[in-house]
Amino acid sequence: MLAGMSSDYYAKMERGNLAGVSPEVLDALTRALRLDEAETERLHDLARAANPHPSRHRARPVPATIRPSLQRFLDAVTGAPAWIVNQRADILATNPLARALLAPLLDDPDTRNNSARFVFLSPAARTFYPQWERAADAAAANLRTAAGRNPRDKAGQAPRQPRRHPSRRLSRALGIPIAKPSTYLNH
Repeated sequence: MLAGMSSDYYAKMERGNLAGVSPEVLDALTRALRLDEAETERLHDLARAANPHPSRHRARPVPATIRPSLQRFLDAVTGAPAWIVNQRADILATNPLARALLAPLLDDPDTRNNSARFVFLSPAARTFYPQWERAADAAAANLRTAAGRNPRDKAGQAPRQPRRHPSRRLSRALGIPIAKPSTYLNH
C-alpha cells in the first residue's frame, strides 16, 4: 500500500484517471512520494482538470485591462522600465521606458502585445532576446503553468500558430504536434 491506498487505485491514478480523487488522497500521495511544492501544485491542477463537475469556485477572469491607479503607478516609475502582464502573457500596460524597451514586441501586429506569441511566432524575437532558447523555455513553462491553473480557459492555451510560420519550438515545448501539410492532394 502506498499512502493508504490500494495498488489498483494508485495504478488507476498513475494512468491519469484522477476524476473524483479527493484533495486528502492527493495530499497523502504527495507526502508518500515526497513531492515538492511545484509538483504538488501540478498534481492538484491535473486532478481539478480531470474533475467532470464544474468547480464550486469559478476561476477569476483573466484581466484584459488594468485599473487607472495601476497605470498612474507605472507612470510614476521613471528610473526603470515597468510593465504589467497577465497569466496569458498579454502585456496590459507599460511605462514610457518599458514601451521603448518592448517596442519590437508591442509594434508587431501578429503578436497582439503577447510576449509568448512574440517569442515563438515572431522572427524578430531571436534578435530581441540574446538567449532566445531560455526565453522560449520560460515562456512555455509559464503557459503550461497558466493552463494547469485554469484548464478550462481555452483562450489561455498555447498561442495560436499562424499557418504561414508555425513554431516547431513552441510545439515541442508544449507537446503539441505540428500538422504536416498534405502532399497527396491536388488543389
